[in-house]
Amino acid sequence: MSLFKDFKDDVSQAANELMEELDSTSKETDVADEGMDLDAEMQALFGEDEALLKDSPAEDAVMDMDAEEAKIDMDATLGELVGGETLADAALEMNNQEVQEALEETVASEEAAPAEQTISMEEDTMSKEEVMETVDTQMNAAPSIEADFGDTPADEETATITKGTEIAGNIKTTGSLDVLGSIEGDIACKGKLVISGAVKGKSEASEIFTDSANVTGDMVSTGSIKIGVGSVIVGNLNASSAVIAGAVKGDIDVNGPVIIDSTAVIMGNVKSRSVQVNNGAIMEGLCSQSYSDVDVNTFFEN
Repeated sequence: MSLFKDFKDDVSQAANELMEELDSTSKETDVADEGMDLDAEMQALFGEDEALLKDSPAEDAVMDMDAEEAKIDMDATLGELVGGETLADAALEMNNQEVQEALEETVASEEAAPAEQTISMEEDTMSKEEVMETVDTQMNAAPSIEADFGDTPADEETATITKGTEIAGNIKTTGSLDVLGSIEGDIACKGKLVISGAVKGKSEASEIFTDSANVTGDMVSTGSIKIGVGSVIVGNLNASSAVIAGAVKGDIDVNGPVIIDSTAVIMGNVKSRSVQVNNGAIMEGLCSQSYSDVDVNTFFEN
C-alpha cells in the first residue's frame, strides 16, 4: 500500500508541473496577440504612414529638413522674379509704394481743396448778392396802393396814429386818419387825412390838412389841401382847391382857387384857376391860371 501511495503522489506532482508550464506559455501567447491587435487598430485608425512615423522619429526630422529646404528654394525663386529680393522684401516694397501713392493723392486733394472752397465761397457770395438785388428790385417795383374807393361815402370812424408810433408800410382806410406819429409808406384815405407828424410817401385822401407836419412825397386830394403854418412839404400838390401857409417845394396843380398866405414859401410852379397872394408870401416859380374861364389871348388880338 505504501508503494502504491508514493507512485500516486509522484504522478500528481508531475501533472501539476505540466499544468503550470502550460499556463505560463498561454499567458505569453496572449500578450503577443494583444500587441498585434494594438498595431492593427492603430493602422486602421491613423493609416500605415502614422504607424510608421510613430515607430520612426528619425524620419520625422528628415521630412522637416526637406520642407525647410523647399521653403528656402521657393523664397529664392520668387526673389529672383522680383529683382533678386526676398519675398518679404518685395511685399514690403510694394506696401511702401502703395502708401506713397496714397500720400501723394492726399496732398493733391488738400492742395485742391482751398481753391474749391474759394470758388464755393464766391458762388455763395454771388448768390447772396443776386438775392439781395432781387429783393431790392421787387421792393422798388412794388406798386403803390390804389385810392379808388368807389362811389360809397367815407366811414365816420377816424383812426389815429399816436405820437411816438412808427409804421413802415402802406396804409389804406375807408374812414378818416389822424397821423401824429411817423409813417414810411403810402397812405390811401377815403375820408379826411390830418397830418401832424411825419410821412414819407404818397398821400391820397378826399381832404388833406397838415399842421406842423413834415411830409416827403406827393399829395393828392379830390377836395382841398390846406398846408398849415410850420409844415414843410417836399413834393407836388394836386387838388381841387388849396390854401398854403407853410413851405412847399414842388409844383402845385389845382383846378380851383389857390390862396397863398403871408407866411407861405413856395419853390415851384403854380397852376390854378385863380390865385391870391397875400403880402409877405415868398414865391419862386411860374404862376399860371390855365384853368381860368377867360382866354387871355383875346385881349391881345388885333
